Formats: sequence, structure tokens, C-alpha cells
Amino acid sequence: SVAKEVASRVAPLMEGGVVIVSLGDLQAHGGVAAACAHSMALSPAPGQTEMTLLAHAVRARRMLLVLDDVDTADDLPALLGALQADPLEARVLLLTSSRIDQRGVRHVEVQALSSPAQPADVNQGLRTASFALFQMRCPVAGPEQATPAWQADVMALLHRLEGLPL
Repeated sequence: SVAKEVASRVAPLMEGGVVIVSLGDLQAHGGVAAACAHSMALSPAPGQTEMTLLAHAVRARRMLLVLDDVDTADDLPALLGALQADPLEARVLLLTSSRIDQRGVRHVEVQALSSPAQPADVNQGLRTASFALFQMRCPVAGPEQATPAWQADVMALLHRLEGLPL
């Protein structure tokens, strides 16, 4: 995933480490701050909110906090506001399919790679940029392993990823 790729490349530069928080299922955690606190193994003191706890914990650390799939995060603006209230040593990377318009947020658009229009269209899919990247990142041992069944499975995966760079 993009989050894991960024984390692996940036981790050596961040003394406080890298934390990846997938926000795809916020219902399980009760919001962005709670999901982040859970991922960082932080527990609020009595009367302390997860938002305050997280802002305090992240503010002083030279770390990268990667928030993946933030499209469903209704309380994200509040968290970003809390983090921006004071100088911040940490960096926060938001991975989303939509633009976030908030003070202090820089927007970098990553173009999707060409991908198969339909998962069953293997011949067309073999000529796409997403398949070329997949082959480069996940090479098979030899041509005999690239069976039609393997190719069909890869096409189905690339179709589900909608051409997003891995």
C-alpha cells in the first residue's frame, strides 16, 4: 500500500518512528483521535479526551503519523485543528481520494495508473501501467508461474485497486 511504502522510506528519518492508522472502519474506534490513540497504545487519563491525548503525544515527537483512508473521517478537521494549535515536531500524512480544504494542509495529487477496465479483460490488462508496476514489485519466478489463472487473479486485484499506485 502507499502508506506502507511511505513508512518504509521515511522511518529512518523519523526519530519518533512512523505510525500508520487505517481509518476505513472508524465505527470500531469511535473517531480519528481514538483510532490514532489505539494504534499508538495511548490511554487517556480520567477526564482527558483522546483528541487532547493524541495532540500532546504527537506534538513533541519527531515522527510521521500516516492516516490512511480518511474519506470517512468526519472528525478529521477537529484533529487537524488540535494538532495545528501549537508548533508540531511530527508530520501528518493524509491518504484520501478527495481533496481536504483546511488551513495548513498541502494537497499533492497522485494520478492513478491505467488499469484493466474489467477484471476479466486479461489481454488488455497485461498492457496497463498498473500491471507493469505489479510485475516490477512482485515478479514471478519464471514465465511458467505466470499462468492464465495467476494473470486473472492479478487483473481482479488491479481492478479492485482502481489503478492506484501500490
